[in-house]
Amino acid sequence: MSNYSVSIRGEVVDNAKIGTFKNRLGKINDTLTAWANAGACQLVIDGNPNWLKDLFAQDELRLVNGKLSAKGREVKAYVTAHAPINIAEKDGEITVGLTKNRKNRGLFFDPMKKNEEGAPEKYDATERPEWKLSLREFTSAMASDGPGAKNKKAATLANQLQSMAALIAGEKEGVELLGSMEEVMALAQAAHAVAEAATIEASKRKSPTEEVETEAGAQSQAASSGAETRAA
Repeated sequence: MSNYSVSIRGEVVDNAKIGTFKNRLGKINDTLTAWANAGACQLVIDGNPNWLKDLFAQDELRLVNGKLSAKGREVKAYVTAHAPINIAEKDGEITVGLTKNRKNRGLFFDPMKKNEEGAPEKYDATERPEWKLSLREFTSAMASDGPGAKNKKAATLANQLQSMAALIAGEKEGVELLGSMEEVMALAQAAHAVAEAATIEASKRKSPTEEVETEAGAQSQAASSGAETRAA
């Protein structure tokens, strides 16, 4: 095991500290899930928006201009899909409150279950305050099966990833990557997950050579069958 250590921003980073970073990153999903769910309960059941206001005031969910970051928008989608809560963003300020539709007061929604009209099923928040899906599970479900989900071309995604890689490497003039060490490490983990998923998907596909050979074989068989029919 390496004994290497380095001082970053006045803090010594060594093997033990990296282990601490890993534990912190692993708990981010759990922390945001519990905070968002509990904050929604406080507002919907008790009428108090303080916990949600505190959540969306965190630097991890905001950009330097005050607008919601990608993670902030992810948490916003998580909350509004489960509760009659409006989270508005204007001029860098975030406001949180109940929607004007009084029919939904005191209720939560199940975004994974639809009624006959195609709307999320509603239930009493006091009877089941805990949401079924964590933030990560909800985000993954929405990305794969959610409203407006569309097919994506591998080539298009590859171009987007190459552009992101150039940005991270500092190859785009006037554009720099912002974020703490933990956020950049989370980015690295996400990129690794993308690479693993793409590799697995590629292993399921036939190579162009295999497809050509298969097509040629099918044409040859059809031609032979036609010749035999004419001979008969």
